[in-house]
Amino acid sequence: MTHSLVCLPGWAMAPSVFDPLISALPSPTPRAQALPRGGTLQEWATQMASALPADTVLCGWSLGGMLALQLARTVPLKALILINTTPCFVQTDDWPHASSAQDFTHFKQAFHQDPSALLRHFIQLQNQGEPNPRAFGRQLAAHLIEDTTSLGKGLEILAHTDLRNTVSELPTLPTLILHGSEDRVIPSQAGHWLAAALPHATLFTLPNAGHALPVSQPQALAQIIHTFLSRLP
Repeated sequence: MTHSLVCLPGWAMAPSVFDPLISALPSPTPRAQALPRGGTLQEWATQMASALPADTVLCGWSLGGMLALQLARTVPLKALILINTTPCFVQTDDWPHASSAQDFTHFKQAFHQDPSALLRHFIQLQNQGEPNPRAFGRQLAAHLIEDTTSLGKGLEILAHTDLRNTVSELPTLPTLILHGSEDRVIPSQAGHWLAAALPHATLFTLPNAGHALPVSQPQALAQIIHTFLSRLP
């Protein structure tokens, strides 16, 4: 396989969060990249687009998956891998598969009042659905970033982004969708919606797994991803 696999982390996470998955993949060796700082999602995509090789397979987790969807509009990607990703993070009248607007407003307020406490709470949210949440939480916390300015910008992107129309523009892109069945950050129904909206998508729902699949399920993800990549033309 000659694909360039580039991994984009979720909100509040450093690229090192992909280390367990990178170690588990036999080939190709992925490159994990930090999310940009500041700006809008479109500005993030513009900033990153010129640095991606033509044979890139983008692997985005959560907010990183939303950025991957945005990039797919303009960059000729080889394929897309979306881990616990949603096109729209906050509920609307016609989008129930998300956090309620009230809950997300409280989340943002708590972040601005006490970022460290909110990040600990965020780790706990990601622990839910995992068989050993305490040990997993310590492992996940090691990959947190604490740049409050960039984290605040990321929350604004989550609050105002709706990529459902973007998804409709990607009908021919081979896409692998991976979602934890017990995800309490992004409901698994969002993954099912993406799979239905993309006719060349394959969905794997991992049982008894939460939001942070790159850390909690690296072996399972690596096997599925390796098979997906080996079947690309």
